Parts: sequence; C-alpha cells; structure tokens
Amino acid sequence: MIKTLIIEDEHHNQEVLKKLLNRYHADIDIIGMADDVDSALENIKNNRPQLIFLDIELKLQSAFDLLDKIDCSNIFIIFTTAFQQYALKAIKYAAIDYLLKPIDIDELSEALETVRNKIASSVNNYSQIETLLTNLKKPNTRLAVPTVEGYDFIPIDDILYCEADGGYSTFFTKSGRKVVSSKSLKYYENVIESEILFRVSKSYIINTSYIKKYIKGKAPYIVMDNGESISVSQYTKSTLLDLIKSR
Repeated sequence: MIKTLIIEDEHHNQEVLKKLLNRYHADIDIIGMADDVDSALENIKNNRPQLIFLDIELKLQSAFDLLDKIDCSNIFIIFTTAFQQYALKAIKYAAIDYLLKPIDIDELSEALETVRNKIASSVNNYSQIETLLTNLKKPNTRLAVPTVEGYDFIPIDDILYCEADGGYSTFFTKSGRKVVSSKSLKYYENVIESEILFRVSKSYIINTSYIKKYIKGKAPYIVMDNGESISVSQYTKSTLLDLIKSR
C-alpha cells in the first residue's frame, strides 16, 4: 500500500480525487486530507506519506511554500491544478508529474504507474524537487532528463544539442558529456518552451546559443561550436533565422 496525502483547498476536488483513487487504485491508502500549508505540514509530520497529491494554489499560499518547508527525499509529488500557468513550465523541466483538473482517469493511472516504478526502484525524489524550486526562482536553469537509471540534471546552458534515437534521445553537452534519455525527442519538444532550445529538424533540438555557422542552400545546415554539422528542415529554417537575428 502507498500511503497517500491529498492536499487540496476545495472540498469537492478532494472528494472527486478520493473517489477515483478508491475505485480504480486499491494500492493507494489515503491517510489524510489537508486544505492549506499549515494543516499539510501537520499531516506530513504525523503520517509520513509516501505520495502527495498537491494542489498548486492553496488559499493564501502555494504548493511551493510547502515544499520549501519539508524534506521531499522520500515523498513523491503529483501536482494538481486547474490552470496552465507559468509554474507548469518549471514542473515540466523538473520532470515531475502533474494533472490538470478536471482529472482524467487515464492520466491519473499513468502518473501513479510512474510513482510505483520509482518506489520499486528506490528512486530518490530530492533532486527533482530541488530543480523545480531552483527553476521557479530563476526560470528553467536545469532540465531533468529521465534515463534508464533514474534522472540526469543538465544545466540548460550546457546543452549543445539533442539527437533523436528511435524512442530514445541523446543529449550532447558543451562540457563533453553524452546523456542518453529514455524519452523521445517529441517528449522534449513538448516540454521545452524556450527560444534557446529549438527543434530544427525531425532528428535534432539545438541550443541556438552555440550555432557557429548557418550555411544556406537547397539543403541548409548549421555548424555547432563543437564542429558538428546539423541539417535544418525547410519548415523550420525561417523561424531559426529569425531567432538567430534576434539574439
């Protein structure tokens, strides 16, 4: 059983989530409810949950006020929110699960399966929360990259480019590291919202800060700082040129 705490400031939303969990996920043991930061802190102290469903907006405070006050090393977080707001970018960059309200049962099941796998693999959640809080203070400075072993945390300004490899992708960094991710390039295209990291073709996302040359022609390509030549799609070249000119 996974000891679970629901932190949500609207009673109706508490009950909806509770019913979904009770009906479809028998291994989720709901040990408590909280509707603000103070009651959440008390509940965490007394019950030591393994999993928290955490509403981003909590009355006069936020989920991030709570995270600043607790040790998340052994607690997994699934954020819930009704708003696609700026905070979701930081959550995505930290590779932390979130659910948009009204909660979809399939998305709920997928998020819980991720938590189960992390618990089974004894994955520590601390670095993801640390990355989230860092990115909230200075937006999107690090990207949490899921790998087969766990997570690799790469500074955005260290990423040269990311190359597709079937259902996987590989990050090449300015410092010479090569990180193979268990997620596809499409996943990162959806996560990354940045003018610095840009998808130039079916196979590559590049860091526009490290473009050394742009070569025009019927088959345009760029040369990166490390000497790597990367083809540019006809569909993206105009946007890429605009980005280069605006820098």
